[in-house]
Amino acid sequence: MFKAGQPCGAPCTECAAYHWRRGSRLAALNGLITASRHVMLTHEAAIPALAHLPARAVIPNGIEPPTAHVPLERPSAGALTVGYLGRLVRRKGAHAVVAAARLLGDAPVRFLIAGRGEAADEAALKAQAPGNVSFLGHVQRDDFSGSWTCWSCRPNGMSRSGWSSARRSLPVCRLSSAAAALYRR
Repeated sequence: MFKAGQPCGAPCTECAAYHWRRGSRLAALNGLITASRHVMLTHEAAIPALAHLPARAVIPNGIEPPTAHVPLERPSAGALTVGYLGRLVRRKGAHAVVAAARLLGDAPVRFLIAGRGEAADEAALKAQAPGNVSFLGHVQRDDFSGSWTCWSCRPNGMSRSGWSSARRSLPVCRLSSAAAALYRR
């Protein structure tokens, strides 16, 4: 468990049951798979039992980065463009993009939101969005990413599978920009 951004030194009373169940699940694991060596080392530092697993492997992420040249500086002319590509649901953060657009007011920033969601969710987002937000609907990933010059962050909330695993006391390793998996034989 983590509190205040740091791994807990010892189980506290409010999460002792979770630690006990997680420990019994960790004992049954045979390996660790991560998307990078850095992620593997981070997880092993946070959960020392992972460092002793007999099988460990790095499998790079399956998402191809844009192949276009990425400039080091943003062009000075024109407005900064902030993009969101994903399902238009609260847990994915679409509402945060609209809130940021409202906070920036008249700043020279435009927001492009690509994706679909439930009709009520989409309508609520559109009703809250200021004039500098454009909703593009469903867009193919390659069409969306091909026009971007810099991908500086890719936040991601906890997925349904992550919540499901946590609810069943299965070990869950999540980072905002990488992923890891634990497996049993």
